[in-house]
Amino acid sequence: MSPPSLRFALSQGLQESFDELFERVLAAERAGFSTYYNPDHFYTGQGVLEGGAYGEAWTAVAAVGARCQRIRVGGAVMCNLFRHPCLTANLAATVDRITNGRLELGMGAGWLAEEYRRTGLPFPKPSVRIRMLEEALRIILPALEGKPVTLEGEFYQVHDFELLPGAVQKPRPPLHIGGGGDKILRLAARYADVISIVPPVPQGQIDLQVVSQWGPDSFRERAAYVRRVADEEGRDPDGIEIGEMLFMVRMTESPAETAQVAKGLAGMFQVDEAAIRTSPFVLIGTPDDLVAALEERRDRWGVSLCILSSPEKEILERLGTEVIPRLV
Repeated sequence: MSPPSLRFALSQGLQESFDELFERVLAAERAGFSTYYNPDHFYTGQGVLEGGAYGEAWTAVAAVGARCQRIRVGGAVMCNLFRHPCLTANLAATVDRITNGRLELGMGAGWLAEEYRRTGLPFPKPSVRIRMLEEALRIILPALEGKPVTLEGEFYQVHDFELLPGAVQKPRPPLHIGGGGDKILRLAARYADVISIVPPVPQGQIDLQVVSQWGPDSFRERAAYVRRVADEEGRDPDGIEIGEMLFMVRMTESPAETAQVAKGLAGMFQVDEAAIRTSPFVLIGTPDDLVAALEERRDRWGVSLCILSSPEKEILERLGTEVIPRLV
């Protein structure tokens, strides 16, 4: 079996001006990135999430998609708890229309407890949030396929709901779900076209120690779990894209500089340098190192999507000239 193709996505929120965001997306588009994702979060204070500000995700996605000509757009991922599924379906169909069929629909169950403390929105326990997401998908996905939806569910009651105008893509825009726990990955394996694997956050807060201890074995085990469940559900496991979220990308000029960067990060996260170099969420090294690492992740881990979180514009440009052309 030939290895999966490898594509790149930019995850970037509206941190300051829209022009700056748009220029970053254009740089990604020029570099050969396939997709722009906007994280779907409220402001939660510095230190809770890197950057601290994102803007409203659907608004940013629609605006960027309307001005770009090629790059696909979506959320990584849109929080089900923030919007009723009928609204989400309508937003998705509208953005797919605006972009002439370039939407990738990202959906998640919600996880960041601080958002709910600040907004007062209900924040059920994880198992309930995941059941809510599955029920929402039973509304959103058939609606995007042009089907009328009636559902008397545990959480949502919908009667003869239809979208007009509907989505451009047929049968519907691809669905992207992110997560790391068994329940959310089982749901993703049942429904999603793209699955980005990240460490679970059962307490509603990122634990940097847990993230730093997640190595290649953890990632491969989670990817294998997704494929096993997909097979049990009667789906083609090889037809599901597996994505990794790269929270830190550093391009160096020499092995000595790579070692220096790895040592600094190891001290920050209180792990050894080997753990930093092999972390699924970190990519550091010379252009040759990056190509080799990405090929290994593609060939041995089954990664087909690399999502870069808020990279510098220079990194995007260098990836487009020194790395991505060597991977296609």
